[in-house]
Amino acid sequence: MGDDLSPEEFGAAYRDLSRDDRKKLVVIAKRLCGGTTLNPGDLLNEAICRTLLGTRQCGRELNVVAYLVGVMRSLVSHEREKQKRSVTTDDAEEVDAYMRARLGEKPRAGSAEDAIIDAQEMARIIDEVFEMFRDQPEELAVLEALRDELAGKALRERTGLDQGDLDYAKKRIRKALSLRFPKGWRS
Repeated sequence: MGDDLSPEEFGAAYRDLSRDDRKKLVVIAKRLCGGTTLNPGDLLNEAICRTLLGTRQCGRELNVVAYLVGVMRSLVSHEREKQKRSVTTDDAEEVDAYMRARLGEKPRAGSAEDAIIDAQEMARIIDEVFEMFRDQPEELAVLEALRDELAGKALRERTGLDQGDLDYAKKRIRKALSLRFPKGWRS
C-alpha cells in the first residue's frame, strides 16, 4: 500500500482539487457518457466512491484528475460492453423470436393444441432424459436441481457436490445427451 494513496489520503487529495479541476472532471464525465445510459454525475461519483471504498487504488505518482478520468473510462467501457451484450429492443415478440433462434427452437405455437402437443413432447423428452440417468445418482441429482432452475451455491448444496464434482457430472450429462440426441432434442 506504500505505492498507493490510502482512501483517506485520496479523499484529502480530491478535496484539495481546484474548482477548475473539478469542472474539468464534470466536462470529461459528460463527454465519456455519450452513447451510454450513464449519468455524468453518477459516473464521477462512482469513480470517487470506488477509490474511497478501496476497490480502486490511486498511485501516489498519479495526478488525481488523470486517475479519475482513467477510472471513469474503465467504468464507461464496462457499461458499453454490457450494452453490446444486451438485447436492444422492447418488443417482446422480437425478443422471443431472437432467443428461440439462438436456442434452435421453433417459433411459438400458433394454437392452444400446438402448445399442448409441444408441452407433452417436452415432458416426454424430460422423462426420457431422467430415465437415462436413473442408475447414476450424482447425475440424477444434478438434473433434478437444474430442472428446479438452481444454480451456483444452491445447486451445490442441493446435490451435495463440490464444484469440481459438479462440473464433472455436468460434463457426463452433456456427453450422454449429445450421444442420445446428436442433432438436438427436437430431432
